Amino acid sequence: MTTRPRLILLAFVLAACAPSPEPRAPDHHRSGDKPSRGRQIVPSRGALDQLRSKVRAVVRARRLSCNDVRERMATLYANRYWSSHYRVIPGPCPPTAAGRGGGGGGARGRRYGAPRLHFTGTNNQTRGIEESDAAVTDGAHLYLVTARGVTILRVGAPNRRVVAKVPMARGWTARRLLLSGHRLVVFSERFTRTRVTVLDVRKPNRPRYLRQLELDGRSLLERGLGDDVLLVLEIAQRRPFALLTRIRKRQHQPFGTVNMPCCGGGSFTAQKARVKAWARRALASVPMKALLPRVRRSVGTAPTTEAPLLRCRDIRQPATANAVATLVTVIRLRLTTGALRATGLLAQARTVYVTPRSVYLTRVRTQSIRRRYCGGAAPPPMPFAAFFRQHTVLHRFALKAGEHVPVYRATTEVEGTVLNSFALDEHRGHLRVATTAVKQRPLGQFVSHLYVLRARGQTLTLVGGVRDLAPGERIYAVRYLGDRGYVVTFPTTRRIIRMDPFFSLNLADPKHPRVTGKLKIPGFSNYLHPFGQGRLLAVGQDADQRGRPKGVHLQIFDVRNPKRPRRIAHLRISRGQGSAVSAAQVDHHAFLYDPVTGILALPLRNHVAKWAGAVVLQAHPTRGLSRIGQVDHADLVPRRYCPKDPRRCAVYAPISRVLISGPTVVTVSRWGVKVSARAKGLVTLKTLRLVTATK
Repeated sequence: MTTRPRLILLAFVLAACAPSPEPRAPDHHRSGDKPSRGRQIVPSRGALDQLRSKVRAVVRARRLSCNDVRERMATLYANRYWSSHYRVIPGPCPPTAAGRGGGGGGARGRRYGAPRLHFTGTNNQTRGIEESDAAVTDGAHLYLVTARGVTILRVGAPNRRVVAKVPMARGWTARRLLLSGHRLVVFSERFTRTRVTVLDVRKPNRPRYLRQLELDGRSLLERGLGDDVLLVLEIAQRRPFALLTRIRKRQHQPFGTVNMPCCGGGSFTAQKARVKAWARRALASVPMKALLPRVRRSVGTAPTTEAPLLRCRDIRQPATANAVATLVTVIRLRLTTGALRATGLLAQARTVYVTPRSVYLTRVRTQSIRRRYCGGAAPPPMPFAAFFRQHTVLHRFALKAGEHVPVYRATTEVEGTVLNSFALDEHRGHLRVATTAVKQRPLGQFVSHLYVLRARGQTLTLVGGVRDLAPGERIYAVRYLGDRGYVVTFPTTRRIIRMDPFFSLNLADPKHPRVTGKLKIPGFSNYLHPFGQGRLLAVGQDADQRGRPKGVHLQIFDVRNPKRPRRIAHLRISRGQGSAVSAAQVDHHAFLYDPVTGILALPLRNHVAKWAGAVVLQAHPTRGLSRIGQVDHADLVPRRYCPKDPRRCAVYAPISRVLISGPTVVTVSRWGVKVSARAKGLVTLKTLRLVTATK
């Protein structure tokens, strides 16, 4: 071999052994990259089989009889009583053998008799579904939840004042309101009970009681469907105290100990079986109506009547819910007649998503993963979630047209956890679910998936999806708009430059969803809102190249070209190294955008500057964002809270809601209400301190 070929060969060897160059920091407006961070799930047999390991088979729930209900309660009583009143003393066995027993925003809603004055309603997630909120308006009047009840204010006339107050009964606290036509529905709670009060507000100065219902259970969600109200309650097991007393009297060793040789004999199982037998015999003499949840009705001045909320045949039990002590109940209430129908499921719920056709309940099922390290070595640094495997359990209830009762359909599981209700979307008979999971190889790395499930009768089957989206990052925001989907992820380790990957997805073909483009910018977004004309509004936190938060910022994304999403406007509305936060980042009801006037408003709280209030801006699809002004409620707070600097009193009066009524902007806090004019900035027209505000 000559000298030149040897030199060429040596150059190739050195190039192969040379270290790779340092990765270049991504450009702020770098877009149109090849979407290689998400792999499409083609509906071929091999690809679907690979994903089915992340989706559990459909779990059918069986209908219970009254005998099944009694047997289940006996098991729960035995588990709870055994673990609470007995101390198990194991014999000479290994320590591991011992154990215990038991096992769109700003859209105008349909208002009855509403004036022609322009106003904004509640920021709803799904079209056709009205969401309950702490403050609602019909343009002329503002209905507001206060510490002692409901206050009705006149905001559509020059003389703005309190026109009526609706006090709550002693011990009851009003939480949310729902305005349906001329009916105002008030949802209040007391401990683990929920009260629904329906008022006639044709004359807001004289609200009239129509009917009132008191339900067993804690309300998880309230939605309006035309003239109906949909409630989702979580009901704990009924525990008659007389039954507990009877069981305790029959125990031979109440509050004692049991010497149990764990390596033989099986006395632990025998003792637990005896407790269950006593509970079964005691439950046999208890009337069935005392074991089922109750509903108490009162119409006008008529006396209160009491009846079971559910029948035994209205309760279903999935195969994986043997030890569940809660009953999730979906209730549909007809406001015109007061008719009520309910369906129960032995399950737990964390996130609820409602469409005109379905109700989806989700909860997280966590499975512990034990890991051992040889030689006593310390485990490598990793997220705490790496020691657990989490799945999201999905329950579907159907809302058939023309039928008043919700119908249970199916239960299934997908790998990972959902962020909130915006991570779910039902479109043309398909359910899209975005989750974040923890990979086991490499250990502790976050990864996201998008599943497309088909609702066919009584099943939820996998059709397609996208897996391994943005490895090492978690989902921070999701929004579905028809055949398009948008996902915002964010790195979970500080060693990586914190950028905001904004993904656009094409979901037109449920069997072939795919990532079409992505955009990398500093910071992250928590909430995405449709802006019209192929644009999105985003609320989140700005950050520098090192990932340090720099305050709340607003962005406008141009997504008309799904392959090249662009950021066309950016405005940082707060400063202070991440000290400023907005309630709109976690609660979409606090976000206001009016497409008619172009007004954009959201609450803001800055801990460094000791200020809290609301920022009002003008948003335009082409001209971008411009600030109009800001308002705070510092003058409504008593001076004893901030005697030295009255300007810092605003921290004690954070604004919770912003609404538009005609040419004015209405801001609401715990202390009162302010009405400001939009002309030439924000000029306060009227300040009203609520007498019922918390002292």
